[in-house]
Amino acid sequence: MQKQKLFCSLACVATLAIAGCQSVGEPWGMSSSNHAVGSHPKVTDVDLFPNGVGYIGYQANVKRSQTVRLAINPNQVNDLLKTIVFFDPSNRPPEVNFATPIPLSVKLAGLPLSPSENGSWISLLSELKGRQVKLQFKHGKCVTGRLMGIRSQWPVFPQMKGKPQPENNAQRAIFPWPPRFADIYRDGKVRRVSLAHLISFDVVNHQLRASLRKALRYMAANRHKGAATITIRFRGRSQRSVQFGYATQAPLWRITYRLLLPASQTANQASNSAIVLADAIVHNTTSASWQHITLHINGSWPHSFIEDLRHPLYGRRPVIPAPADTSLIPQNGLFYLRGATAEGGFAGRVTAYHAHLLGKAATFAPPRMLPRMAMTFNGAQRRVRINSGTMAVPQKSNPAFNYVARDVSIRSEHSASFAILSHSISARIVSTIDIGNWHNHPRRAVLLVNNSGHYLPAGPITVFAGGRYVGEINSPAIAVNSKQALSFATDLSMAAHLTFSQSNMFSNATFSNGNLVLKDAVTKYIHLKLRNRHRHSTDVIVSLGHAVGWHLAKTHYQVLHLVSGVAIVLTASPMINKTYRVGQIFPQTSNVNLYTASPEQISALAHTKGMAAATADQLKHIVSLKKAMIAAAGKRAEIIKHMDNLNANESRIRQNLAAAKSVPKQAQIFAKELVSLDKQIAAAQQSLRSVQRRERADRRALNNYIRSLK
Repeated sequence: MQKQKLFCSLACVATLAIAGCQSVGEPWGMSSSNHAVGSHPKVTDVDLFPNGVGYIGYQANVKRSQTVRLAINPNQVNDLLKTIVFFDPSNRPPEVNFATPIPLSVKLAGLPLSPSENGSWISLLSELKGRQVKLQFKHGKCVTGRLMGIRSQWPVFPQMKGKPQPENNAQRAIFPWPPRFADIYRDGKVRRVSLAHLISFDVVNHQLRASLRKALRYMAANRHKGAATITIRFRGRSQRSVQFGYATQAPLWRITYRLLLPASQTANQASNSAIVLADAIVHNTTSASWQHITLHINGSWPHSFIEDLRHPLYGRRPVIPAPADTSLIPQNGLFYLRGATAEGGFAGRVTAYHAHLLGKAATFAPPRMLPRMAMTFNGAQRRVRINSGTMAVPQKSNPAFNYVARDVSIRSEHSASFAILSHSISARIVSTIDIGNWHNHPRRAVLLVNNSGHYLPAGPITVFAGGRYVGEINSPAIAVNSKQALSFATDLSMAAHLTFSQSNMFSNATFSNGNLVLKDAVTKYIHLKLRNRHRHSTDVIVSLGHAVGWHLAKTHYQVLHLVSGVAIVLTASPMINKTYRVGQIFPQTSNVNLYTASPEQISALAHTKGMAAATADQLKHIVSLKKAMIAAAGKRAEIIKHMDNLNANESRIRQNLAAAKSVPKQAQIFAKELVSLDKQIAAAQQSLRSVQRRERADRRALNNYIRSLK
């Protein structure tokens, strides 16, 4: 007996030693004892793009064949496997090893005993059904035997009607869970044991113990959400410096500007020299710190895709079903068991579907249907095709946009803001008045010409004049050599008042597709009254909307014509109260449908001021044709009304004739009246047909004439 116990103890120790030597998720053949580990790789270059993609470059010193380990975010493993590139002077390609992320359900499925991820001791004890177990209870009671099963049973009390009732004071159930009992078989007897006072239970079989230990180790490793370790083995014969890098998703970088204007601003100056400063805000979300790196901020827009290369994929194999006249259950067992219980799963569903098809007509089941059904589950062999030609590149990207910042240091999971641009630029302060977005006070703005030679992406601009803060601008992207008027404040020292007037002038009339097209020239006048309380002259930009350019206007003109897309720059003298008249011409077109217009409307159009004589004659002819058609329609209505009266009289006389059959003389009178009415009805019908022919002819003549005016 002692030898047996000693043998069991040694077997247990050996099992623990073997289980301890197995490393969960360790790549095969890549332990640290097999290969020398090189220097820790350092980040040397980072390229950031405006579409959220970044390239991270590393450098490491290796000697001969050494291994470099890289800890990265697990979400970046797929990008690394897809885009990693090496620069090794030995010209021998290295190999990349990484842990295979096998799902926990797959690992636990191969073990004879494994607790469920969200299970309890009851579910684990239920898996030991048929196994030798040892149950330990309070007061030193121990029960050993084979577990037949676990039963749950509610105690039945008459006053509770078979269900646990909550207490009145504590408001909780007397029995929070149903009592459970275990059926234990030992020495030919079955014993039912209550599990209410169970302290612990033991698995007697050593293989099941090892399986349980391995399952718990798998579950503990699955809880680890740290960095993924990538092992790179370089092969060579000398000491050298190697570089490698990969592209992955990176946070969007942002840019902010400071515009430094001189202290004095005069109206007669064409442009004043200003300084624009640009700061970039970059986030380092990687697990490695950036120490003295070169940071490239690019304006290109590379296409980047996501593909799962880390997880193993398995191809689907066709399932050959069992014949239709077979079953997984013995025939005599069909009287006691349900067929759906044993015929579950994919194979059972295919068999049932095949049996269902055999009962249908032969034309309903196409040949070789089951291989086609199996192919529908073969999704792993179908690769997604991406057509890069259909992708739209945003207009904000500029291929010439490229900023380089050197000697940048950002710790892991930290951010930094640093200067990337400092350049002179042409800018001066003006006032702006937008008629489409009217305010009582003009806006103070910067009249900016981007002659810095750099593309300026969209970002906030903080304006300083003479070293003092004056406002902020939510600036759009500014291309090279483009002009912008960007407002940063409201000018309360200048007031503006608007009044509008309009004049119409008839210009021309033409016919098109049966419509009379009247063209007018509408001139809108804007009376702009400016009141300037400044001690100096101020340039005021007046526009009807977003201005793409501007030009200076001479103030001695009576009317300043505002051209579309161009704003007028007025020079407001100090302490003035003056009204400017700004005019803009808008051509308008009014269409008149000659088919539906009444003769009165067409006659009014014929007497329009400025109408051409030929057009007026054509309109008068249309009026005469329409009047003839309307007269024929009125005659047709009168004839129809007269026919309705004749038909009503005929119906009355026929009723009287039917009632006077017994009086021959009276019947003869009614018969004569009926013959006279029939002659009148025939004459009215002939007149109606004539009027309808004349009306159709008039309508045809009108339509033909209007079509001839196209």
